[in-house]
Amino acid sequence: MQENTVSANLDFVVSKRAKNVSLGLIAVGLLALVVGIATNHTEGNQRFWGGLLFNGFFFFGISLGALFFYALQHATETAWTVLLRRVFEAIFSYLPYGAI
Repeated sequence: MQENTVSANLDFVVSKRAKNVSLGLIAVGLLALVVGIATNHTEGNQRFWGGLLFNGFFFFGISLGALFFYALQHATETAWTVLLRRVFEAIFSYLPYGAI
């Protein structure tokens, strides 16, 4: 008797163009960070650090919200959130970085 098995190709391959675009955007972000820190000695230096602090709190709040929603779905034992479980885990994995 032949077993009825379904095999799915779950290998995700990132294209070379997508890697290059991502690395380019990372480089632009790091360059902007270095320029922001280097020009911090001028008047209005509070703007850079205030923006950095606001950005940190914003993403920390989003990750706390994802953690709360994940915990709520876990406590109520809903089945449909199995599809989103890894997404929630990825979002609230920022918590240790945001806490620093």
